[in-house]
Amino acid sequence: MLERLPRGVVGARHLARERGEKVFLFGDYDVDGITSTAAMGKVLEALGMRYAFCHPDRNAEGYGFNARGVRQASAAGASLIVTLDCGTEAIEPVAEARRAGIDVVVIDHHIPEAGLPPATAVVNPKKEECPYPFEELAAAGVVLKFARALVEELRATLPWDEILQLAALGTVADVAPLRGENRIIAALGLAAMNRPAIPGIEALLRAAALGPPALLARHLAFQVGPRLNAAGRVGRPEDATSLLLESDFGRCMPVARELNRLNARRQAIEKAITEEAIGQIERCGEGGRGKALVVAGRNWHPGVIGIVAARIMERFHRPAVVIALGEESGHGSARSIPGFDLFGGLSRCRDLFTSFGGHRHAAGLTIPLRNIEAFRERFSSVAEELIAEEDLVPSLAIDCLLPLDELSPRLLGALARFEPFGAGNPQPVFASEGVRAAGAARVMGSRKTHLAFPVSPAEGAAGPFECVGWGMAGRAGEIAPGRTLDIAYVPRRGEWNGIPRTELVLKDFRGAGGRAGS
Repeated sequence: MLERLPRGVVGARHLARERGEKVFLFGDYDVDGITSTAAMGKVLEALGMRYAFCHPDRNAEGYGFNARGVRQASAAGASLIVTLDCGTEAIEPVAEARRAGIDVVVIDHHIPEAGLPPATAVVNPKKEECPYPFEELAAAGVVLKFARALVEELRATLPWDEILQLAALGTVADVAPLRGENRIIAALGLAAMNRPAIPGIEALLRAAALGPPALLARHLAFQVGPRLNAAGRVGRPEDATSLLLESDFGRCMPVARELNRLNARRQAIEKAITEEAIGQIERCGEGGRGKALVVAGRNWHPGVIGIVAARIMERFHRPAVVIALGEESGHGSARSIPGFDLFGGLSRCRDLFTSFGGHRHAAGLTIPLRNIEAFRERFSSVAEELIAEEDLVPSLAIDCLLPLDELSPRLLGALARFEPFGAGNPQPVFASEGVRAAGAARVMGSRKTHLAFPVSPAEGAAGPFECVGWGMAGRAGEIAPGRTLDIAYVPRRGEWNGIPRTELVLKDFRGAGGRAGS
């Protein structure tokens, strides 16, 4: 796929550069698409080529390369379009571009559903005939490999540290499995960010109040990524891409603060829709839920329904589809449990959709309003057929049973050598039995959704250790000073008021010797 570029790609690049023609970049609106677009922009700048870029309007157009992209490329006088994190399914828009005399190179990582578009080249590790041995690259990783192959042909010098940072950010934020080449990309990109980060990423870190300690994958996943995603969900993704391309830190900070504000707005919208969707489900009662959940509502913001679907999936441990209803059609987003192939299940309903795409764990779809009830019934039937009862029981894998007084800085240092952690390389989960709640529970966070309390070993002088339970505020009543608990957690280094400490990020807890929640 990427060791050597197809002749058409090299030819198109040579011609565009020699003639001074413009390249038009069309990237998806999520973090992977935004970082891929910014990385390709940096490649073109290094090659001395002119370019413009845009992203689809998530609310008006939905995912994918489209006719507006072709029109904008034509109006810009572009001779070459490069699609990023999209384009594999865009058969007609690519054909339209070719009819207009514009070459198209597709750089993507999504599963081809039915044939490939008539592009000059489709660079996608998931296409059927691709011999490349690692299929799990995010689009930003594919751009990195594309750039590596490109310089072999054009003998150019590229800003590898910057491209690596963008590739790592896109890989982690897109929840690509951190194994194989993805693990190397994430590790090298994080190392580059700590030297320090490019101005746009540094501004986002400051806006998120992330200080000097070494940047880890979790910071990209939970602080930086959501702020960039907020631009695509409730703002303009072009602003996020421009931020990552900007070299002047002073110009970056106002944009980063605006993305911070948009992220807060996104959180408020998401919370309201989640509560309404859960209300729909709970009104059905246990008997009406089935093995899959489909909810729909008017005035639901299409930009946040993917997060809402994830929240519902986590709460009820069932595949969840959330549909924002429009005038004639609905835009849906779906998330799945480990035991159910979401893309495969939705494929059995494809005749009901205007369009759909995705993979095993996440997908998006557009559906006419008249087909929603038929979809609900058929998808429920598919889930009943394919999901076993045991798949609906959430489980927590414990890697090691550890007496709490054996948790030491030396152990944390050894664990840090396994970084970066994330999808495909999760942090080890420890369990400690018979620990003592060393103080009262506290509810924390701007929305009072999180839980914190100290624990100590039942015997010995170690600790206390601070437990943090994200989203566990509803369980504060289960904690009383002196109560004996069994806890499952991920340990990590933290600090409070500048003082280093060991934090235990809770996965679950229970009364000692009992069941979780008891």
